[in-house]
Amino acid sequence: VHAASTTLIGFMRPMVLRYVSPREGYENNSFPRVYYYGLTWFVKYAGILIFCHHFFYFLLSAFSFQDFHITLFRIILNSAFTLFLIAISQYLVFRK
Repeated sequence: VHAASTTLIGFMRPMVLRYVSPREGYENNSFPRVYYYGLTWFVKYAGILIFCHHFFYFLLSAFSFQDFHITLFRIILNSAFTLFLIAISQYLVFRK
């Protein structure tokens, strides 16, 4: 289930990058980090991909639309927590 969800966001990544691209464009050989593009851009970029990953992951895990509101709550809560952890790791691991 995780492999399928990760493959999905791998295919979605170019579309998300086009959607959230900065006005100046991207520098060649740069990575999507807070340091390069700022926190607002990074939260949009990572938030969209994390939400899509979790949405697909939890729907495949449940394999049903029964109790969808509980599944949606889990998706939102886990996406927010994961985005928080990733944003914190950007400041702790990838320093200037």
